[in-house]
Order: sequence, then C-alpha cells, then structure tokens
Amino acid sequence: MLPADERGGVAQALEPHKMQTFSVGAASARNGTAFDPDTVAIELRGTVDLFFRLGDAPVVAASTDYPLFSVEKGIVYAIGTNRRLAAIWAIGSGTIYITELK
Repeated sequence: MLPADERGGVAQALEPHKMQTFSVGAASARNGTAFDPDTVAIELRGTVDLFFRLGDAPVVAASTDYPLFSVEKGIVYAIGTNRRLAAIWAIGSGTIYITELK
C-alpha cells in the first residue's frame, strides 16, 4: 500500500518533474533532449495514433514499432539512463507529450 500524502490521500508512486513535447509526422522524429538522469519512467500521451521506440540517440521509429493510440490516457514506461524517444504517425500529424517521472 502507498503512503498517505500531506492531505491524507494516497501518495503517487512517482513524481512528475519534467515535460517534453515534439511534433509527430510521416518521418520519424525524436525528443531533442535526453531524459533527465533522475527520470525512472515516462508517461506518454499523443494527439494522434503513433508508433514509438525508446533508445540511444539517434533512435528512429518505424511503423513496426510499439503503438500508442490517441484514446489511451497516458501509458507509463520504465526507462534507462541517457535515453531518447522517437515517434512516427500511424495516421495524421500531431504531438506527443512526454512526462518524465522520478
């Protein structure tokens, strides 16, 4: 069971501490800055259906990579240090939102 926060509610397991966004289109794109060394997980949200891949720079995404559907309300993935994320659209251009968690 998670500990209580200062208001008596259940504390979140991870704290958001940094946000990144980038445009997703027909060509693979990636976040310009590697994730913070304190980041242990990321939460992903997209405005369009897309495919993504985590890796070292210069990571590239393809339509055979992991799907993220725009109807999903934030998916959390554990990550290693000095990682980046690349994404490519499944249909239509949009934005991917990455919340770094520590």
